[in-house]
Amino acid sequence: MLQATLKTFPKATVVRREDLALEVIFTTPVGFRDQVDFRIDAQTQRIEFRSQSLFGFYDWGKNRSRMQEFATRFEQQSQR
Repeated sequence: MLQATLKTFPKATVVRREDLALEVIFTTPVGFRDQVDFRIDAQTQRIEFRSQSLFGFYDWGKNRSRMQEFATRFEQQSQR
């Protein structure tokens, strides 16, 4: 479901894949890049993530809003 949800973001590129982890680069329409590391905790069945801008020190809330949107889309995927 994690990968299916990522496919709903056209500017998301998986750059590293491990058994229970993904490193993804999201590119904004103006070309800024943000990195999100997803880790799956198999024991708790939760996805943990860390998001950071790859340019500058402030992203004007873009990472937060993107991850909130991700959570919404993930929930929609899980209900299918």
